[in-house]
Amino acid sequence: ANSDQTWCTVTTSGSGNSILTASFSQNTDLSQRIAIITVSVAGISPVTVTVTQQAAVPFLLPAPDNQDVTYQAGTTNFAISSNSSWTASSDAGWCTVTPSGSGNGTLFATYAENSIASVRIAHISITAAGLNPVIVTVTQYGPAATLSINPLVQNVTYQAGFTSFTVMTNTNWTAESDATWCQVTVSGSGSGMLNTAYEQNASMLTRTANITVNADGLAPVTVMVIQQPSTVSVNELDTEVVKIFPVPAKSELNVSYPGIKQGSLLRIYNMTGEVVIESEISKAVFRIDLSELERGSYLLYIISDRTSLLRKFVIN
Repeated sequence: ANSDQTWCTVTTSGSGNSILTASFSQNTDLSQRIAIITVSVAGISPVTVTVTQQAAVPFLLPAPDNQDVTYQAGTTNFAISSNSSWTASSDAGWCTVTPSGSGNGTLFATYAENSIASVRIAHISITAAGLNPVIVTVTQYGPAATLSINPLVQNVTYQAGFTSFTVMTNTNWTAESDATWCQVTVSGSGSGMLNTAYEQNASMLTRTANITVNADGLAPVTVMVIQQPSTVSVNELDTEVVKIFPVPAKSELNVSYPGIKQGSLLRIYNMTGEVVIESEISKAVFRIDLSELERGSYLLYIISDRTSLLRKFVIN
């Protein structure tokens, strides 16, 4: 007797009635296989019998479940044990992976430098036909947090206006002013601009707003806006006379100012100091269309003759 498949070996010969034994190895393929066994006797046509072996059950086993890496750019890998073809994808743009493979192999994950002082995680999904996806992760730590601001002091004139500070950091930060006349960007992530909007100083005294910037794990940094005193008779609009409604606003904001002068100017700024609406006004009660603006905090600035008003409002 002989078998046409190497994975199936048989009793090679015998005499008379007997048992023909077929021994077969494990089938690691995902399809069944057949060994044809031919039994021959002199003077008689050969007789064939078969051994049909079932297909293997697919499996996919990556290891380890997670790789911890430093903030510098680099490459890590996962060992893949499988009897199937597989594909892999990452949900993070900073982490790219081996897109596919077949059977046992290695999945390589290449990651970019993490410039932010916080942990980030890339989820890598590995899939094979007939199996649920398996998820492994790359956990990348961030560098030590840093925070600096330039300049530390901004000197401004008595008129209402805007100024800014450059924030240099690799983490999230928040800012708070101790003066109601000076509004600031309340938070940010990474390096950027800390913008301030200050009201007119109608007094004859210099005033200072202390702005404290906090970042997790770091000592606070304080910067200052120093505003010069008024030297001419330019007064802030009487906030009892100027009415703003509804508060908070939705799709529109109404402003009532009985003493408005011809050619007065209205501006609305977002909290980064960008002018989002600008218009001349001449009516005692006028409506501002806010439908194109996103929800959040804004500043209303009105200049009328030799008076001005800076008012914060919120769109819900």
